[in-house]
Amino acid sequence: MHKRRLVILLAVLLLAALPRFSWAVTVMDDLGRRVTVKGQVRRIVSLYPAHTENLVALGVRDRIVGISQGDDPDLVKGARQLPLRPSPETILSLKPDLVVMRSLQSSMQPQLISQLEGFVPVAVLDPPSFDGLESYVLRLGTLVGRRKEAQAKLKWALGILEESRRRNRGRSLGAVLIVNNRDVTTCSPGTWPSRLMEASGLPPAVQGVPTSEGSAVARLGAEGLLAASPKIKVILVQRGPMNPGGLEDFLRDQRFAPMEAVRRGSVFQVDERDVSRPSLMRLQRGLNLLSSIREGAK
Repeated sequence: MHKRRLVILLAVLLLAALPRFSWAVTVMDDLGRRVTVKGQVRRIVSLYPAHTENLVALGVRDRIVGISQGDDPDLVKGARQLPLRPSPETILSLKPDLVVMRSLQSSMQPQLISQLEGFVPVAVLDPPSFDGLESYVLRLGTLVGRRKEAQAKLKWALGILEESRRRNRGRSLGAVLIVNNRDVTTCSPGTWPSRLMEASGLPPAVQGVPTSEGSAVARLGAEGLLAASPKIKVILVQRGPMNPGGLEDFLRDQRFAPMEAVRRGSVFQVDERDVSRPSLMRLQRGLNLLSSIREGAK
């Protein structure tokens, strides 16, 4: 018995002597960087609203200590809302175990990653299309120690998308999403909003729109929109940071007054966050919104 107690005591002492962060995970981010997190992530700084909402969906709301300028402060009460270009000192003052951002942030602040990564792991994850959703969610979940929850959320997301698609099959109305009124841009094929539209019975009616590689936005132009008028039964005009004028500005443009959807009153404003933000937290809301628009379209 004495020998057994001695063995147990030695095991406890050995465990105590191990480095504090003996457990680690590594993921490849969207800049091709290997990002390693050692130990449990307890304090997270998120510099992109979709990352914040997806972290909340994975159940780590209480670990988020810093959020971006575009975030809803009521979503993570107590977290510090950071400016568009936060200084490394400001970020590090929050004592994060992990910083997540998108590549646009690193483009705006080219030195930020190098200024931070000597002190804290920094993961650059870009907004996913639906095709890239699995990789994105699993990497985010792995970094914060919620991989199982990430797998469950993926299964749920794909399930409700398929259920919406099944429910609306055979009742589709060709639609177009106006991302920005000024340039008359729309969503690129395969992007988050285009997949939500397809599943909700409002598949994009305009095909073959020129796109830039990696861009979620395609330049349609006023002429392209007018030329596609016969195919378009519903016009969705998003309102948000990318299109602050929303529906009001679109309807004020007399070039579009002859369009069939405009004459019938089948033009609807949608919240940019619910339709274009790749957020697991908003997925059900976005599908419900678009499905209800399809039901109410004239």
